[in-house]
Amino acid sequence: RFTRHALVRLPSTSAETGFIEKILAVLKSHPGRVPVIVCIEYPGGEKVYVDSDRSLAVCPSERFVHDLERHLGEGSIFLAVDMPPCVKPDNSRYRNGRGRNGAG
Repeated sequence: RFTRHALVRLPSTSAETGFIEKILAVLKSHPGRVPVIVCIEYPGGEKVYVDSDRSLAVCPSERFVHDLERHLGEGSIFLAVDMPPCVKPDNSRYRNGRGRNGAG
């Protein structure tokens, strides 16, 4: 509900067709509404970010993270979370009008 996107880190050395097919299978087995961004990391430190197709949007559950990390290693997935601001409840209706609850 609060996840903006899932970022999958993929070393360029792993970008072989068979390996990518495994990653696609994991994404497809966890369908949802959260878009996936793939970060391809090159040995020289360069990074290329690719937005995936909307059909690959996922449900970012613990199982999803576990399944991806099984193929890519721990720390290969990052979930960007949007936290709504905490709003302090309006308690003004509970005051006695002088700012001193119960004191006369």
